[in-house]
Amino acid sequence: MPVKAYYPSTLWSSERINESLTGVRVGDVMGEGREDIVAIGLRRLIVFRIIENQPFKIFDQQGKRSEEWIKLSLFDLDADGTDEILISGFRNGLAYSIVGKIADKKFIRLKEVDYFLTVVPWAAQDFPSPLVGEGRVRGEKKILVGQKTVSEVNPAGSLMQLTWNGNDFVQKGTIKLPGGLSGK
Repeated sequence: MPVKAYYPSTLWSSERINESLTGVRVGDVMGEGREDIVAIGLRRLIVFRIIENQPFKIFDQQGKRSEEWIKLSLFDLDADGTDEILISGFRNGLAYSIVGKIADKKFIRLKEVDYFLTVVPWAAQDFPSPLVGEGRVRGEKKILVGQKTVSEVNPAGSLMQLTWNGNDFVQKGTIKLPGGLSGK
């Protein structure tokens, strides 16, 4: 008589994600000192943890119908050791970003703004002194940048260097990029 064995559903296949991903990052968003895999879809936030060399979904939450997410960044805005989640995209066709964190198994929206947000490497000599909302990510200097838009294809202003004061973003200056990438 053959022996029946139990095999997990992931033995012959990977964990399924039933939508296209628009962003993937690695960081500690759960506040546990572990680097998890964070991903976004059109309007979905998913966090995976590697356990015994296998990815397991530990968080999954839908966004609002009016949102279209296209950019994911992670950055420890408040210097507490846990990365905040920055999601940028469009709401009703205009630039829109969400800053949030995961707490009590929910995505808590800390701030919503009408411009794109991203975290970029910054090797310039005039890198700002370490303040809350500015810092190093994995040993690299990085800064938080935002840009307003008029439509999906029309930037409306310079790139803004931003810091976080605990409740809102503060513009520290503008950044000019070659080739018109900084807007008008």
